[in-house]
Amino acid sequence: MWALSSTPTIPGEFPCQSIFKNFNHLFWRAKELGATDEQLESFPWIIWFIWKARNEKAFNGEEISALDTAQWAKSEADVWKMAQVVSSKVDNDVLPDIPSQTDEQRIWPQCHTDASWDKTSNLVGLGFHLDNEDGLSLYGAKTSNNTQSATHAELDAINWAM
Repeated sequence: MWALSSTPTIPGEFPCQSIFKNFNHLFWRAKELGATDEQLESFPWIIWFIWKARNEKAFNGEEISALDTAQWAKSEADVWKMAQVVSSKVDNDVLPDIPSQTDEQRIWPQCHTDASWDKTSNLVGLGFHLDNEDGLSLYGAKTSNNTQSATHAELDAINWAM
């Protein structure tokens, strides 16, 4: 995986069997050895996608190739880098002052829902939090038979809260 990335490798030193030595190399030694910021900026993404590929194999029995993992990590790192450029440009622009809603402008009651879903579980968790204009709150939670997807679970929570 590391050989397919832009992160400089040193045979016998990085990568190696010691996770501590590998992280030492990535965080401190690689820069001292002349690696550029551009070469190093994707390594957190690489680590994350190695972890995700490991989980796919451990929990779902699916093996993701090193090439696919490297491409996936590179793609996500590039998207993140582009998003940072757009965010910094927006932050520098002058934004209009948008007044916040006052309690009088809010529509009451307010209901917030959430669900917990796992495709391998037989159950789904549903919850709600209902506030009224007097400051009183009502909470609810329950389990139910699992549903088809996380989106369906969220819809179940809304329907149950109503």
